[in-house]
Amino acid sequence: MITPRRQLSTLALATAALAVTFSSVAAPADAAGRHFGDVATYYKATIQSCKTSIEDGTKWRIFMRLDNTANRPALKRSGSVIVVKNGETTDRRIDTPYIPGRKVSKVKSIDVKKGDAWSLAMGVGAGQMGDGGPVDFSDLRHC
Repeated sequence: MITPRRQLSTLALATAALAVTFSSVAAPADAAGRHFGDVATYYKATIQSCKTSIEDGTKWRIFMRLDNTANRPALKRSGSVIVVKNGETTDRRIDTPYIPGRKVSKVKSIDVKKGDAWSLAMGVGAGQMGDGGPVDFSDLRHC
């Protein structure tokens, strides 16, 4: 027989379990105290990035990760950041491996000089297709 006391105990336990569940599936936590911002979303995968000024303010350290939590596990995606100088892509880049859906990649970083000549291109790869575009440093939030 369920008594009012047992009913309250069960309700309290269920509420606590639910709170733990929701806190563990909330948006991916910021890694190492960084505050990532969404930069672009392609194929339900979001490139998240932030920047920190380094070397006496002469460079940016760009941190990037790929949030693929909106996709089913079978839908793998990869993310790329390419350094651009005067509108031309360079050979400097960082890439994530293909990440299964419901997962977030490890954080990667790259250092880029500050100045009008420099910018970034970011994109997401999805099997035999991909999409992306230019990103200005002002589009990135500070870590």
